Amino acid sequence: MQQLFQNGGHQQRNDVGILETKGWLNSHQINTQQDNVFAPKDLHEDYVDFLKKTTSSRSYAGNERDLSKRLSQLHKMGKIHFEKKRINPKTFKKLTGKDGTTGWKFLGIDQMRKIWVDEIHGGDEEGAWGNEYQPEDKVVPIRSVESEDFVQPQFNKKVEPDKQSVTPTPRPEEQFLTQDVDPYEDGALGDDWDFGDDY
Repeated sequence: MQQLFQNGGHQQRNDVGILETKGWLNSHQINTQQDNVFAPKDLHEDYVDFLKKTTSSRSYAGNERDLSKRLSQLHKMGKIHFEKKRINPKTFKKLTGKDGTTGWKFLGIDQMRKIWVDEIHGGDEEGAWGNEYQPEDKVVPIRSVESEDFVQPQFNKKVEPDKQSVTPTPRPEEQFLTQDVDPYEDGALGDDWDFGDDY
């Protein structure tokens, strides 16, 4: 989830098989025509790819059902907002671009980030997103090393220790996404199905 929030969305393949970022909507962008409803297959594939890159293994990934249980657990703990929705095929196609009837629904990414920072990082925005954190309305493009404006090092100034060079401690969110969930526990599968079509 941390990586997803930093990227502003998850990675999925488009109609011609090219991997691209599927941006999540902010809360003010959500309406009857568009929503943060996604095909479970796409989110699971992104999760598997993430684990391959960060752990050289997909052993924790499990299947879509396992990921659904982990997301449901985070929802119960108040770390995220997650719902499984049963949607008619036409609406599902409109929202996700895919065939199916079961979608995973989330709040606006601005609300999700706020909950994540408050619950996982104790309200510390910089701790959540790093030293480069800026409020979204003040974000400026990152310049490349080749930029003419690249600041040359000044050797007459005292150099402060680099906080990033310290051996990193495990991220708080890792404990939630890699722990086992009892599938027989009441509500572990997030069985709050909505068979109506509210779109």
